[in-house]
Amino acid sequence: MDILLYVGLFIVSLFVLLRASDWFVDAAESIGLSLGIPHCIIGVTIIAFGTSLPELATSVAAVLGGNSESVVGNVVGSNVTNIALVLGLVAVYANKIQLEYNIWHIDMP
Repeated sequence: MDILLYVGLFIVSLFVLLRASDWFVDAAESIGLSLGIPHCIIGVTIIAFGTSLPELATSVAAVLGGNSESVVGNVVGSNVTNIALVLGLVAVYANKIQLEYNIWHIDMP
């Protein structure tokens, strides 16, 4: 019975996470656009800060709990994992992604 409860909680949590991430991206985009911030800058700053908040909260909790050694592992592990996953996914899908040449002129003046 416990396994069914955990599976159910996992599915509900996954659904909530997916809905909340959509809400967060939409809210960040509307806030950034209302301030006149380009899409590229919104992604680099607001969304990046939002995705780093869990690591920040975990690190603060570890320091307050007297376990400051785990902060280094959290920061390094998170960054290495993010870089490796992004590079790995780009390597897998590199042949399928077509970028327009003028995208750099639009987003990177």
